[in-house]
Amino acid sequence: MSFRNRSAVLAAAFVLASACFSAAEAGVVTLSASSTSGGVTRSATAEFTFGADSLTIVLTNTTPDTRDASELLTGLRFHLDDLTGVLSLVGASTEGRRVSGSGAFTDLGVVNLLTAGKGSKPTWSVAANGPAGWQLDFNPDAKYAIIGAEDASGDYGGANGSIQGNKGHNPFANQVATFTFLAPGLTSSSTLSEATFLFGTDFATCLDSELPPPVRVVPVPPAAALGLVLLAGLGARRLRRRA
Repeated sequence: MSFRNRSAVLAAAFVLASACFSAAEAGVVTLSASSTSGGVTRSATAEFTFGADSLTIVLTNTTPDTRDASELLTGLRFHLDDLTGVLSLVGASTEGRRVSGSGAFTDLGVVNLLTAGKGSKPTWSVAANGPAGWQLDFNPDAKYAIIGAEDASGDYGGANGSIQGNKGHNPFANQVATFTFLAPGLTSSSTLSEATFLFGTDFATCLDSELPPPVRVVPVPPAAALGLVLLAGLGARRLRRRA
């Protein structure tokens, strides 16, 4: 067996093992919702990454042409089926974006949403919301709601005073925000049973997401993944002897 072929066998084995390790570490569920009412479209996505006693949520405001504060993504309600304790928000980050009175904007770099409030207090928080339910939102501060992308002209020139230069709402989170949690009992195969996107500073618009069918990932134990590498290595060794 040539050196090139042996290398290909071993490389394939390591790719397979890496895939097994990845499956053992985390499971991902991506949700979306969109609605048009009164000529205004609101849309968003949420990516849930489940791990051992951990959860990461990436919220994205995909609303086109933001004109009013009612189009800001300000929260998410969700139910976790396997949580056995209290969900604790331990990390939250975004890129800040300030919109001036003319609609022009300035990006502010990476912002820690757990210390960006007045007196270095959080600008986003999570709280229980009924049995097995949780609400992640931009309370207790009205700043750093997630704003959609700028319009086709490259700014927010069509927005009203609830966006342009609004001292109570500026700065915003630029389109995407990432949140990490300590989540006792969750695993890579955990699932959701409900998820609702919240829009507006008063959470007046709620968009329910269609949940995908539950998919239970069966993680491959690390020992089994390592065994795949060893077996592939032995196979390559035997082929080399035969060559």
